[in-house]
Amino acid sequence: MKTLDAIREIYRISPWDVTPQNILDAFHAAVDIELQSKYNKEITKMYYDHHYCKLKKNGKKKRKQVKITFGTANFHNPSQPAEIAESEKLSDKLNREITSTPIIEKFLYPLFTIGGSLRFSTKWKDSAVGTHDSLMDQLMTTQISLETLTQDIKNIIARFEKNKIFIIGYKSSYKMRPTYPEHVLKTNPITFMKEWVKTGKTFPLLPKFRLYLIKIIKDREFAAQTIQLAWKKYHA
Repeated sequence: MKTLDAIREIYRISPWDVTPQNILDAFHAAVDIELQSKYNKEITKMYYDHHYCKLKKNGKKKRKQVKITFGTANFHNPSQPAEIAESEKLSDKLNREITSTPIIEKFLYPLFTIGGSLRFSTKWKDSAVGTHDSLMDQLMTTQISLETLTQDIKNIIARFEKNKIFIIGYKSSYKMRPTYPEHVLKTNPITFMKEWVKTGKTFPLLPKFRLYLIKIIKDREFAAQTIQLAWKKYHA
């Protein structure tokens, strides 16, 4: 709660003037309300602690949780379609995260969402995964192989080409959208502090994943497919 001096300063009352009665009444009313609120908070906490201890003493049983299952998926070998090659519970997928989540979440997504245009990729070299060598150094500290990261990025690209959200983790419901909002560093007129503010513009992530796969991971097969597709579109 602000003091009376602070209230006088807000209303720009001269130090030689008497505080108006209506402002004094409002100030005292605010003080009474704050004291009453603190008192009610203490009373509520006291009653809560009392009833909680009583319930705990009586040994309240925890409700039994039942795991929801979605059946089993059977996978067949094309050469022997009559036989089941592998069976897998569909609910097991709920606890999964893609293998490359630590690299994508910690390094790639923050790297891609800085700057709107692809010209910003010239500054990727300053990142911990901004070059092929630095990426390999990061992968050495994890259990993730370059092939696994490449395949995960290709799966993300396939989803983004359909303008669909890619689910990074099923258990945590962590999703990656095909676009990201642009932020601009501005000064807050009230606090005079620098803050990142959304401009309302969005940029696609798809071109950056493609460029990273070609420029940093150096996937020759994907690069050849991209060039071939661009060539077909040019001559179409």
